[in-house]
Amino acid sequence: MLNDPREFFAKLNDPRCQNKNLYHPLENVIFIALTAFICGYNDWMSVEDFAKENRSWFEKVLNMPYGIPSHDTFGNVMKMIDKDHFALCFAHWMTESVKDHTHIAIDGIRYSPMSRPNYHKIKIELG
Repeated sequence: MLNDPREFFAKLNDPRCQNKNLYHPLENVIFIALTAFICGYNDWMSVEDFAKENRSWFEKVLNMPYGIPSHDTFGNVMKMIDKDHFALCFAHWMTESVKDHTHIAIDGIRYSPMSRPNYHKIKIELG
C-alpha cells in the first residue's frame, strides 16, 4: 500500500498568486491528480471526471469547500509547478511507500504532440 502522498508533497511550492481567489489548495490538486493517475486516468478532463465520480470519498480525506477543481485548474497548476522539486517529492514518496516491497516498476512516457504539449503519463506497479 502506498503512503499518503500529502506529507511528501507538503514542501512543494505553490506557484500561483496567493490571493483571495485561490480556491483549491495545492495539496488537493496534487492528491486528486496522483490518485486519478494511479487509477489509470491520463488526461485532465478524465481526472476531473474521476474526482467528480469519487467526490464523496475525496470530501472525507480533503478539505474541499469549493468542490472539485476543474480540468483547467489541474492542467494550469501542474504546468506551473517546479518539475524537479515535484520529481524529488515523488521519488521520496515512492521510496518510503515501497521500502517493504522487493520490486517496483515505474514506467513514464512523455508525449509531445501539438494538441498535448508537456503531457506525461506514469504507471506504477508494486510487487
